[in-house]
Amino acid sequence: MNTKQCKHCDEIFNLDSIAKKAAGGKINECPDCVEELGTETAVKYTGLQIEETGSFAISRHATEADRQKHMNDRLKMDDLSK
Repeated sequence: MNTKQCKHCDEIFNLDSIAKKAAGGKINECPDCVEELGTETAVKYTGLQIEETGSFAISRHATEADRQKHMNDRLKMDDLSK
């Protein structure tokens, strides 16, 4: 088991856990501290493929809020029931 001690709360956590992979953050930060402190800095990407044409677009977002706004705008624009 691949474990580390969190630099913020001193808890031992598993680096290979699903929670750590989902939360991201630095290697020495547990998933709980990453979420509480908001230390994840990875750029979020959103992929979109248009079925009729086969074209593909990738959007880059600085924050999760930007990504969510982009996805909400896309849902309002496109009729996804086709």
